[in-house]
Parts: sequence; C-alpha cells; structure tokens
Amino acid sequence: MHSDENAESQVIRIRIAGLEEENEEDRAGLLKEFLESIFKDMIIKGLVEILKVTFTKHIESEYDPLTGKFV
Repeated sequence: MHSDENAESQVIRIRIAGLEEENEEDRAGLLKEFLESIFKDMIIKGLVEILKVTFTKHIESEYDPLTGKFV
C-alpha cells in the first residue's frame, strides 16, 4: 500500500505473506534481511531521501454492517 501521489509525504507499506507463521526470532531475522536487500537491490526513483524505515504489526479488521463496527 502507498500514500496518494499528491500527498505531502510519501509512505509505502509492504506486507510479506506467510511471515506470521514464523516465530518472533526468525521473523526479526527475515525482516532484517529484507531491509538490507531493499537498500542494496531496489532503486526508488523520485525520492530525494528516505529518512527512516519502520516495521509495524498489521491488524486486519472487517466491517460488520449489522452492528456498524469493525471487528
């Protein structure tokens, strides 16, 4: 997912499928390897400088139209 092209600051969120199946220690190692590969192999055009990269836990929720709430 990414922010709108016209947003003041650009944000890119990347979700790695199957990562939740790993234990926490393996997950941390895999994420660190992924981060290193991004900096080594990926070219991001149009961004003058990347200030920082953070990882957050994604919590999926669904909208329940009967109750009008997110579950």
